[in-house]
Amino acid sequence: MKSEIIGNNLQMAKIELLAGEGVFAEAGAMVNMSGSMVMESQLKGGILSGLKRAVIGE
Repeated sequence: MKSEIIGNNLQMAKIELLAGEGVFAEAGAMVNMSGSMVMESQLKGGILSGLKRAVIGE
């Protein structure tokens, strides 16, 4: 994995991954990705945490 912080006012991380590598990001944080990448989303913390997030609008 290679990473680089780019930008001055609105910074973002540019991350290059090898096959099989992955990253965790908060919801809505990804700006774009290459066409060869596969995105998989998962809820962390189980069913009760998921319900809590749904109720408070996270």
